[in-house]
Amino acid sequence: MSDAGELPPVKLQILSSADGGPVVTFRVKMVRIGRDPSCEVCFADPAVSRVHAAIHNDGARVLLT
Repeated sequence: MSDAGELPPVKLQILSSADGGPVVTFRVKMVRIGRDPSCEVCFADPAVSRVHAAIHNDGARVLLT
């Protein structure tokens, strides 16, 4: 993950996980979620796509795609 400067923190709480619902906090423009090892938030669950979703943070809003 690369540094995005003065972006506000975004917190993502994993509600259903073998890890017990961890909270991931980030201050970058984009975080990818999936089972591919290159994703910043990675799951070992075959029901999750390789790149399942992405969170975009532009400082004013947060968008899940």
